[in-house]
Amino acid sequence: MPRPGLIFLFILSSLQVFAQEYIRPSHPVGAVTDEIKLDGNLKERSWKNAPLLIDLKTIVPIEGGTQTGITEVRILAEPRNIYFGIICYDPDPSGIVSFSKLRDVDLENEDHIRIVLDPFKDGQSGYIFSVNPNAARYDALVSNCGESENKNWDAVWEAKSIITDQGVVGGNKNTHPKYQLSKRTE
Repeated sequence: MPRPGLIFLFILSSLQVFAQEYIRPSHPVGAVTDEIKLDGNLKERSWKNAPLLIDLKTIVPIEGGTQTGITEVRILAEPRNIYFGIICYDPDPSGIVSFSKLRDVDLENEDHIRIVLDPFKDGQSGYIFSVNPNAARYDALVSNCGESENKNWDAVWEAKSIITDQGVVGGNKNTHPKYQLSKRTE
């Protein structure tokens, strides 16, 4: 069973919660200043200069719970690409659960990260991008306030992750014509 320290949900905007006031999360993004190579390492200058996000919450086993390990997220943006660089530190990397290698497999029973984007800022629809330590990718369209996923949708994106002696390091590049990023990307 996957350990909760490596599974998190990162929401760039809202999926409404019933009977609760919702504050849309935001985080500044960094600029791409050099070529980003998706190799599971975050060594490019752009990554080092990108703002760091570490205040993340778990969704399993407790939604909104505290991480058991530290996870660092950095986000870079260009006019048509969004890059996510993620480091999931783990005190015992030998316990990382990752066996899938195919695209669009169910990653629920293994360690993975899940990124949910709401570029329309409607809290109703968006995109899901998940990846495990073997770089198996899952993507889907979100609808019905996050209650429905269309996993038949396939986006244009790349991902690479590696297991290190400190945990899992990964990066992904999302390219989509609907991403019209302004100078003030939210």
